Amino acid sequence: MRHRFTRALAVAGVLLLPLGAAHAADATVALPIRIDANGPGLTDSSGNLWEADRGYDIRYGGGRISDPVAGTVDDALYQSYNAFGGGAGYAFDLPNGTYRVTLKMVEDWATAAGQRRFDVRAEGMTVLSAFDVYANCGRLTACDRSFAVEVTDGRLNLQFSANGGANHATVSAVEIAALASPSPSPTASPSPTASPTASPSPGGGRVVEVSTASGLKAALAAALPGDTIHLADGTYTGNFKVTVAARPDARVTLTGSPRAILRAGGGYGLHLNGASHWTVTGVTVTGGQKGIMIDAATGVVIDAVTVHDLDMEGVHFRNSSTDGVIRNSTIYDTGNDGRGMGEGVYVGTANTLTDNSDRVQIVGNTIGPDVGGENVDIKEGTTGARIVGNTFDGGGLTGANYDDSWVDVKGNDVLVQGNVGRRTTNNGYETHTQRPGWGCGTVFRDNVSDLTGATGDRRLAVNVTNQAAGCVTTVHASNTVTGGNGLTNVPVTP
Repeated sequence: MRHRFTRALAVAGVLLLPLGAAHAADATVALPIRIDANGPGLTDSSGNLWEADRGYDIRYGGGRISDPVAGTVDDALYQSYNAFGGGAGYAFDLPNGTYRVTLKMVEDWATAAGQRRFDVRAEGMTVLSAFDVYANCGRLTACDRSFAVEVTDGRLNLQFSANGGANHATVSAVEIAALASPSPSPTASPSPTASPTASPSPGGGRVVEVSTASGLKAALAAALPGDTIHLADGTYTGNFKVTVAARPDARVTLTGSPRAILRAGGGYGLHLNGASHWTVTGVTVTGGQKGIMIDAATGVVIDAVTVHDLDMEGVHFRNSSTDGVIRNSTIYDTGNDGRGMGEGVYVGTANTLTDNSDRVQIVGNTIGPDVGGENVDIKEGTTGARIVGNTFDGGGLTGANYDDSWVDVKGNDVLVQGNVGRRTTNNGYETHTQRPGWGCGTVFRDNVSDLTGATGDRRLAVNVTNQAAGCVTTVHASNTVTGGNGLTNVPVTP
């Protein structure tokens, strides 16, 4: 952003206390909390009230812009901002519990990737690392990132630090919503029980508290539309399967902190089989053959999870699982069986056109290193995937099954936008036609590729193997590349 700062260390009327200080939780806090950073407050187009700025300690400055903001109808919410550095940020007194934090950001200062990068820590855990608003979302475009946070000390701390580039962290709005019913005050954890316990949720469904593997299996089998299944911190050993569908207006949410770990010794860590309209957020899935498998399910959302240490792929949308989302998640250390089948995110099924896992969104994830296959593989038979705002690390590509790029597109009408990639054996992105009429219509824009150290025969940011009349790939000039042999082997579109 252009830093027309109003220098300030505090705002009158705001109690400033050191970040990380313990506070008694306020059981009467109204949720969600919505803060208009450096703004007077407003009501957005959905009728949500955003409060005037509060809750921060020391900021570098604040400012306003008048430019229109793309990707939103609520321009005013993004047109004011606070800038933070050195671990400063926001702190809110909240009951202990699990919350979804959404940061709303926009970049109008940087004109290229790498000019502003920053870290965000929530309750001491890094939730955004070297985040580059421009690289992920573009200039003057709304850029939202959400993550799950567990509060155990009565206070939610958000801290911002510069991490590369030449400017401070920027945030235009902050939203905090409960993912599971918060407790009224800090209490000691109860002893584990074999059975889950259920209580009414303010949203109308049940909140089912789970602390054992057997309790989790029981809760998954008995889930009702609208339920929230909350996992206590701990290790849940086994293979967990869901076969109960929810509804678009009454989703089931499986939630926990990254310290709630599903650990499999083989097979699938978490299998959503026909489990439409489920949300999985915050947890860690590790061990086993595959991490999270989605089969024949519509509208599944995988959000802010960590998936690692697997024999094969991390997250797989299969058997015509449509309108799924994997976002804000971290996937690494996959494909450990050495067969080159360790893709980070896999959409569809190879060598068939009957798996129509269409319109899958892969957004804002960090994938790699040590992914033993492409970071993302979009198979023939699937249409309309969106690969946007991810960070790819190809340190781990093996060359088995031709895996020599971060992303391989064989489906149709795929958008690849605003991703940042580094370390590859050959190319950054590739398109292929495995079946006639497929691998067509892909659009690449605003991607940042670092091919330094690549040793393959092409070494292109975007290697198009199937350009033909009726099967066109579009590579925009907004893509950039460092190292290698250039941007692409097809004409570049302005």
